[in-house]
Amino acid sequence: MSNNYETAEIELSRLESSIRLANARTAPAELARLVNEELRAQGINPAELRAQIAARKEAETAASRERIFAAAKEFLAAHPEFLPSEANEKLMLEHIFSNGMSGESAHHYELAYAELRDRLTERTPDRAHAGEPRLEITKEFVDRLSAREMERRMNSPAFVQAVNQLYGA
Repeated sequence: MSNNYETAEIELSRLESSIRLANARTAPAELARLVNEELRAQGINPAELRAQIAARKEAETAASRERIFAAAKEFLAAHPEFLPSEANEKLMLEHIFSNGMSGESAHHYELAYAELRDRLTERTPDRAHAGEPRLEITKEFVDRLSAREMERRMNSPAFVQAVNQLYGA
């Protein structure tokens, strides 16, 4: 008799759970309860697991943010004519992210800049080179430039100077 009672109790619990899952208001809580129950059955503490996942996500976000800032800094160093304003930043980042790029590569900024250049506010010529830091580039960076991009960059005295120093001219 006890076996029938236990079977009926298990079936009732299953039916109640199904009803809670079918209700949009109670479904999230019921799903969380079921997941927690299954994790505990596997010997896993749900709170500790969630804390580990959150910490990993936070570390990945911080690392990604650092790569984005480094790529933006590299782009800015190569483009003294670019005015780093809020409006320009918004246009560039919207273009980068809406085109499936991460922004973690200076190349992403180069692509956005090529597409948006006519819509961006640039520095006036007298501000573009005033007190600009010395531009440092690598041979690998120069080798990756297209002919069109190289021609455009040759309009920047800082870029020309950096290339001349790089190749000993």
